[in-house]
Amino acid sequence: MIEEQGWARRWVMARMFGRHYLEKLTGHGYPRAADRIPALLTTHEKQTLYRLAGLTPERGCIVEIGSFKGASAYLLAAGSAGQSAAIHCIDTFMAENVVSSLGADTFAEFSHNVAPFYERIVVQRGWSTEVVGEIKQPIDLLFVDGDHSYEGVSADLRLYLPKLAADAVVMMHDSAHPPVAQAIREQVLPRETERLAKLPNLYAGRMGR
Repeated sequence: MIEEQGWARRWVMARMFGRHYLEKLTGHGYPRAADRIPALLTTHEKQTLYRLAGLTPERGCIVEIGSFKGASAYLLAAGSAGQSAAIHCIDTFMAENVVSSLGADTFAEFSHNVAPFYERIVVQRGWSTEVVGEIKQPIDLLFVDGDHSYEGVSADLRLYLPKLAADAVVMMHDSAHPPVAQAIREQVLPRETERLAKLPNLYAGRMGR
């Protein structure tokens, strides 16, 4: 059984990378500059962020919780460039959830990395539970990659899901992590109207009211 699971995983990974390189060859892959930004994202997760950002409506609103050094913000901004979407980046920029950089101030590096899109990026520096009131526009795409404790991710969903626009997209990183997976089951899946992506560690779906 273990061997079967191993082969099944290899097949899934082969399909993922095959799709990535096809997108790259056809010109639909994400900008290679994103790979120069330190990130805890796989190649296909980057591609999925970039691709789904393109679903944002004209002058829409993207919110990401957890920005670190700017890789995901760069991908979301690049993917939604045609729609001129605003990207609200919520983070303390003190790397509380990144063991290798714990306590480091990453704001200067973040700012440098997202500079090509800075006119569309709105920085909300602080805890997601404290700056939620700064998001005035209905959210068209919500990317949650902040506090991965059950209490933290549940609080983020409880506060930000009510701010979603109609047919909004929700993306959850580290979706295989048990506390995150539980929060997805309890708060996200009951509102899901369409599954947009389910990678080994990234969930994406379209939400209904």
